[in-house]
Amino acid sequence: MKRFVLKAIVFMIVAFLVLNILGYFIINSPHLSKQLSWGRLNAIVKKSKKKIPGKILILGDSVGGQLFPRKTMPSSLTVNGGCLTVGHYILACNAVKKNKHLKFIVLACVPTVLALQFERSQTYQNVMKPFYTFENLKFLSKTILKKINKKQLAHFVIFPFVKAAACFSDIDFTVPKKKGQWGALSPTAIEYLKKLAALCEENKIKLVLISPPVLQDRKKGTRDWERMRKQIPVYKLGKIFTGYFENIIYLSPENFVDHLHLENKYLKKNRKKIIRKILPREVFELLYKKKGKKTPAAASSAVPG
Repeated sequence: MKRFVLKAIVFMIVAFLVLNILGYFIINSPHLSKQLSWGRLNAIVKKSKKKIPGKILILGDSVGGQLFPRKTMPSSLTVNGGCLTVGHYILACNAVKKNKHLKFIVLACVPTVLALQFERSQTYQNVMKPFYTFENLKFLSKTILKKINKKQLAHFVIFPFVKAAACFSDIDFTVPKKKGQWGALSPTAIEYLKKLAALCEENKIKLVLISPPVLQDRKKGTRDWERMRKQIPVYKLGKIFTGYFENIIYLSPENFVDHLHLENKYLKKNRKKIIRKILPREVFELLYKKKGKKTPAAASSAVPG
């Protein structure tokens, strides 16, 4: 009996090692990793650990990704809103470590993304799978770890096999919503915006928080983001949010495909005008700097809505 138990234990250990070696191979294979549901995020995490051209790092949600597409802007590490500010912070930490020449970090997120709670059904796919690793544990606060502890099985995603296996994707962090959360900064956003600001200050980098264009009805529905605005002085976020709400461009519904993402034809025609309007001038000019050429005159930068 003892021999059988010993063999069973050895078999399980070997199987565990083999499966994780296989999972590690899949995650790190340029071809196979694309087949993963979170493969795109995996590729962005890897990109964050490489050299980034220029002095500007661009982070952001999927709408930010429309303005600053990764295919044409090598300094863009935009992801999706579901990655939360936790994901943006980890990407920034990776990039700053490898790129000491950075002078600006631009975070392009619409206000509704900054309101997203950690307790969402998409958190496992968008935060846990791409960002929960042994290497990244140092970036996770006690608050975040406490939230993860409520779903003990979620910790197993730290192993490559679980990350790679599609069958381990059903952990839901959702909790009943509390009244008054809509239009307010989430605790996660507050905590990690502060962490991002501290990272920038430590490395003499200027943090620039901007919002991509927003559906005009959102302004009325949130009373011009009244709850968020009230939170800013309470949590001492004034410096981070300088010019954020004032520079939001509000557009009519026909300029969106789903009330969030911009319609392609409109975007193609107005991308540069939008970026000029929402970015500080020094960052815009640095982003579009070309030898022997000047950036377009500001007079032509009005954004149609």
